[in-house]
Amino acid sequence: MVSEVRRSTLEPDPVADDSYPQHLVDLTSVEDDGLGEQLTVIWEIELDARVLLHETFPTPVGKGFDPPDRLAAFLDAVPWGAITSADSRALQAPFRSGIIIEDYQLDPVVRALSMPRVNLLVADDVGLGKTIEAGLVALEMILRHRARSVIVVCPASLCIKWQQEMASKFGLEFRIVDAELVRNLRRDRGLAANPWQHYPRLIVSIDWLKRPRPMSLFREVLHPDSRTYPRSGSLDVMGETPVFRKDIVQSIAHGTSELGLVAIHARDNELEQLAFRFLNSYLRSALNQRAPYFSYSLMNEYRRLAGEATRGRPEQLLPAIDHLLHYGRLFANAGMSFGLVIAAEDVADLTFEAARDGLECSLKAAARLLTTVHELVTTVDPAAARGVLVATLKLALRAVAERREALLEVLCVGIARLPDAVVTEALDAINRLEEALFWEVTDRVLSFDWVEPELRERIPNLVDLLRDARSRMRAEMESISRPG
Repeated sequence: MVSEVRRSTLEPDPVADDSYPQHLVDLTSVEDDGLGEQLTVIWEIELDARVLLHETFPTPVGKGFDPPDRLAAFLDAVPWGAITSADSRALQAPFRSGIIIEDYQLDPVVRALSMPRVNLLVADDVGLGKTIEAGLVALEMILRHRARSVIVVCPASLCIKWQQEMASKFGLEFRIVDAELVRNLRRDRGLAANPWQHYPRLIVSIDWLKRPRPMSLFREVLHPDSRTYPRSGSLDVMGETPVFRKDIVQSIAHGTSELGLVAIHARDNELEQLAFRFLNSYLRSALNQRAPYFSYSLMNEYRRLAGEATRGRPEQLLPAIDHLLHYGRLFANAGMSFGLVIAAEDVADLTFEAARDGLECSLKAAARLLTTVHELVTTVDPAAARGVLVATLKLALRAVAERREALLEVLCVGIARLPDAVVTEALDAINRLEEALFWEVTDRVLSFDWVEPELRERIPNLVDLLRDARSRMRAEMESISRPG
């Protein structure tokens, strides 16, 4: 549609016979996909330029006019497609997309409509449809004329996936910005052509965008001195930060943990649960990568948050312990035994703190730790079994030192059921390691063998208690097996 016509102010060329004034015409697109896009042309040099007056219609081709019933169906459908920016409750994107939508996937688009400037972090678990949620937000913003251009920034391996998903599920055509597209664009439209200014919807990989030349072209569009800054009508989507970018995920995990600590102290249960959900996702990503250092640092953030969540809330002790041991087992199954060992150390610490506070749940927590030890003794992972056993023995030594009789009874009975040789070897290792200064560097598992000197002095007492527990167990077994 023509929005403005400006005639050339230059005088006609008196030498040329076919000299005529030229006109600069501003055109505005009325197409659904490109509504509001503007184009400026010199009318006289455009090929096959025609003027369609407002009172004329294109000549029907092919089958001619639609039958009355088809036209009636179209007229009935028009009100369903009508949308207004004034009503934030009337969503159109779900009805104009070819997907089966889950209820939770509507939450981001509803939140986006309530924001004067859309700024969302969609961090659902793997496989729950983050791409669909982003597509719903983008389509809704386009339909409401709150966004004309969309840029998706994602890993290179996901560019084609994003393009196919947006086309098949939302009917949005995206172009992938790469060296080939820039080369073809400059061949067709000149060396100064900038892809960010020629296409309304683009997908670009993180690695390609961060190169100097593509980034300089991108900054031309974002330059703060430009009259169009900040850009109105544009939507930027950061697509699925890959888990192999460990430094990014690590920083996000640390920030999430800090946010969770603030939520715990402020008694904001909703924010606390959200922080734990995010950390669960990060831990699963670490498990998929099987990267020891990366996994170790993420597990530390989760341990810190889980430990703080139990302070002053005894009802949270057993769920926290179950989660720590669960993730520890997953790490061990992925070939990273240290994950289960440090989880067992944390469980031992939480159990002892609960025993100090006189909480009965400390006995159930000790029973869970003993169950894990018994399960691991029969497995083929000696490092994990030995590490969890050492954590249990250190808990018993602390109970001996502070005379926590109830806790000590549960631990001694459970440890006494283990093979005597396995327990003796672990106690001997603890007794031998008098200096732990260099063990952390050379062997992460062995570093857990070290205990404070005052606890090491309690090893003989623990050995005597275990001997007594075994004697009682044998006596009970003999009385059960004795006839009469």
